[in-house]
Order: sequence, then C-alpha cells, then structure tokens
Amino acid sequence: VDQDGSVWTRLDGGLYKIDCGGGGQLEASPGAPFLDLGAGTYVSDFLVSESSVWIATENGLYRLHRGTGEWKRYLANPADPRSLTQNFVSSLARTHDGLLLASTLHGLNVYNPVADNFERVGTDIINCIKTSGDKLLIATENRGFRLAVPKTLFVTNVSNMPGDGSSLAAGAVNAIWQEPDGRLWVGSVEGGLSVRDPGSEAFRHLTR
Repeated sequence: VDQDGSVWTRLDGGLYKIDCGGGGQLEASPGAPFLDLGAGTYVSDFLVSESSVWIATENGLYRLHRGTGEWKRYLANPADPRSLTQNFVSSLARTHDGLLLASTLHGLNVYNPVADNFERVGTDIINCIKTSGDKLLIATENRGFRLAVPKTLFVTNVSNMPGDGSSLAAGAVNAIWQEPDGRLWVGSVEGGLSVRDPGSEAFRHLTR
C-alpha cells in the first residue's frame, strides 16, 4: 500500500497502482511504465518507503526511485559477499529502526544504505518475513518458524596496537575502573596504568 492509499501490483506483465476511481470502481494506472521486469517474471513482494519502491522478484531485487523514476537491480554474485545471497527474493520487511530486510531462498539480507550493499544472515530457505514491534518473524521451508530479536549488547574491543603509543598498554588486563565523569583506568600486567579521558580514544600511560 502506497502513501496515497493505492496498492502496487503486478498486472498483465507490468507494474501498476490500483486505486478507487469514480463511481467506486477500481482503476489501474501504470506505476513504472519504463521499468520492464521481463515477460512472466514473478513478483513476490513490494515495500514502499519515502524515496523508493522496492520490488522483490524471482530475478533479483529492484529499487525504483519515486522522484526521478530511476531504478536499480540487485543480484547475487558468488564473488561478492556483500551481494544478495540468492536471486529469488521471497519477501521484504522493514524493522522498527528502519532497516530494510530481503529474504531469499538462501538466507536473509540486511540492506546497508551507506554502502548500497547487503549483509548476509544465514542460509535457510525463507518463504516470508514480517515484523512485529522490534521482533522479526521468519517462516522457513525446512526449519520451522523463527522469532528473532535485535541484539541488546554491542561489543567494542580495545587492545594494544603495536607502534601506536596512544593505544592500550600491552599485557594482560587485570583491573579496570571508570570514574563517574567517564575517565577510564586500565591496569595491565607489566604495562602499568593506562588512562583514557572522557571523549577521547587515546590512552596516557603511567608506568612509574
């Protein structure tokens, strides 16, 4: 369903928007007459955003720019780990925080708008995905039904970088404490104390 209440659909080989016309009759108007998906191409899903219409097909994922009419096709590339996992895109969904998800017959894909590519998740045959609040509902071909929740813990590793005097001191870390204002103290075996001030990524080293 588009923002104006019309419905995107695949009809007679083309892409159309169905709306209620005069007299309560349903009317079809071309949604993208310049975008040819190919005769008989199966369309499994549509997802409408503010700037784009995403179209899931058996031959890849299409992105249609609503303002300019320009379009792009995303395909699986065995040599590119940031491409789609497979060309048959079975379903589309958007998470509560705005991430675009595209399921295929060989796993889930999370779209990265900055790099214009995908992060691959799993290899299951996925028939359908839906979102419910912050949860993701995944219907698979041979592994039943899955309920996925977002990660609640993000981990950043801070370690010694040889040649970088502002990194954490080398040695096993055996003590750590953070002051209320954010200043971080780290004690390392044979490395003394490393101190990082609030807002900084660099450490100062106290060795005597």
